This record gives sequence, C-alpha cells and structure tokens, in this order.
Amino acid sequence: MRSNPWTSMKGQRRNHPGFSGGSGGDSEEASGSARGETSAMEETSGRILIVDDDPGNREILLRRLTRRGYEITTAARGKEALALLATHGFDLLLLDVVMPDLSGLELLTRIRETYDPFTLPVIMVTGQVKSTDIVQALELGANDYITKPVEFSVALARIRTQLTLKRTHEQLQHLAAYDPLTELMNRRTFMNCLDQEIVRARRHGFQLALLLLDIDFFKKVNDHHGHLAGDEVLRRVGGVIQGTLRRSDLAGRFGGEEFCVCMPNTTLSEARIAAERLRETIARLTFYADDESPFHVTCSIGIAAYDEGISKRHELIQRADEALYRAKGGGRNRVEIDGLPTQTSEAS
Repeated sequence: MRSNPWTSMKGQRRNHPGFSGGSGGDSEEASGSARGETSAMEETSGRILIVDDDPGNREILLRRLTRRGYEITTAARGKEALALLATHGFDLLLLDVVMPDLSGLELLTRIRETYDPFTLPVIMVTGQVKSTDIVQALELGANDYITKPVEFSVALARIRTQLTLKRTHEQLQHLAAYDPLTELMNRRTFMNCLDQEIVRARRHGFQLALLLLDIDFFKKVNDHHGHLAGDEVLRRVGGVIQGTLRRSDLAGRFGGEEFCVCMPNTTLSEARIAAERLRETIARLTFYADDESPFHVTCSIGIAAYDEGISKRHELIQRADEALYRAKGGGRNRVEIDGLPTQTSEAS
C-alpha cells in the first residue's frame, strides 16, 4: 500500500495526517495558517478534476480545495477521468503520474489530443524526481508539476498560477475574436465561422442564409451628433442583433457600420422574417445627441442563401452585398433578397 504523499514528514498526527510543512492538519486550516495560505474568500473559483487512485489523497485535496472556493471532482482511474472530461467542463486537472489502468503520462497524451494546455491546464503530481521524467511530462503537454511529498501551500500556489494564466489567455482570445464596441464577432472570426457553416451546409444538405445589414446615413450621425453618439448607435444596434436572433445564429461586425448574420438551417422566407424584425426593432430605437435632442436611425438589409452553385464564402457574401445594394438603391430602410425582384414599395 502506497504511503500518503500529502502527509507531513514530521510532526504528523497519527489519527489525522496533515500536509508537508505543517503539523496541524485541518486544525491549522481552520484557525488560519501563519504560512500564508489564502482564505476561501480570497480564492479564485475554478472547476478542478483530481485524478489519483489513492482515496486518502483525493479526500484531503477535495476537502482543502473545496474550503478555498474551488469546485472539485475526483476520479480514481484514468478511464473514469476521460469519461468525466467528455461530459463535464473543467478549468484544471491535477493528475497523479502512477495509476493502475492508464498511467498519468498516457492519460496526459490522450487529453492533449483534444485539449491544448491553455484550454485545460494539467499539473502532474509525481514522486519521480529524475529530470528526464519531469521533462517527458512537460514535453507531453503538462503545464507544471508537483513532486511528492507535496506541500499544500506550494500546490495551491501552482493551481492559482495556472488558473490565472488560463483566464488571461481566455481574455486575450476574446479580445482577438470580438469587436470591443459591439461585443459581436470581428470580421476575421465571423469569416472563419462562415467557412465552417458553408462546409456543414454542403456536407449535410443544410440550408443557410446570410444577412448583410448596413446602418443608413451613418456618416451623418457622426457628422451631426458626434462620434460618441455614433459609437452608441453601433453598440445598441449590435445589442439588438445579438438579442433578436436565435442562439444558433452567428453575428459579427463586418466593418464600419456594416453587420453580418449567418443563419444555419434557415430558408430565405425565414431569414426575411428575421431581417424584417431586426429592421423594425432598430427603427424604433431612440438615441440622444449631446444636446439631449432625440434622433433615430434605420437600416438596409440584403439576404442571400447558400446553394450548390456557391463554392466559396466570397460568392455568398457578394450575393448578399448585391441585395443590400438594391435595398439602398430602392430607398433604404428595407430588406431585399438575392434573386428576387426589388420590392416596389418601402418596407414599413
């Protein structure tokens, strides 16, 4: 039977082992350790999966990390951990190297086939202090490692560090993928998503509609009411787009005052209904200039549908853009559909 690597090498209680570097076990935790362990109120929350075949190790980590605000799940085997990863979302994995079914390194290899080190940080817990073993774990994709016997304050600091790095990476990803003013996808991200949806539509025979929306006379808004008012218009129009569409729809800021919406599994008639709802909602918005005088904006929308004659995204975008051009040429504040005759009267 393996000894508990989380117990202290000195001063340990026989009936309640503590952690390396402390003699008081959980009583030390309850009274507030003088060793600089942060209280639960100061901890950053996170979902952690602990994979260790030793029940004592799992229990100690479960109790101590839970008290610090973390949401803990445990697994005794590698295959159990893989099943949990397939059905749950975790922020960090604490992984023992030596386990009976899949070794920690084998499990790490399987995990890295799906999750990169930023998406799911993995900290290895190892009694193997040879540099070659540690290097192997790091080369396989481990973010960090802890050697046994483990001092809990060290483990806690490394957990905090990896979770902080993960959240920083997520924030940078968000900044790189989304327009900061409207919180919609930026052009590059939308284009990548549109490519994926076109592939899905082609492969499975799904219908797909694309909307291009342009705010009418937006330059006059900036010229007459100022750029702050113009930013507010863009922000609120983006909010209307995000709040009006279905969860499966994808919306982005195409550039300037132009927006784009990809609607999977949507017919042209369904897309038109959604576009008219957008147009009407935007027309009802009230904005205020610096002098508190109210003003309104309208929008024009062009719609195109994916078909077998379209091989690349720019062809679909060009069709929607031509419909948008007709909407603007027909008097603005209207919806036009690619391939259908121009409406004879302005939409109301």
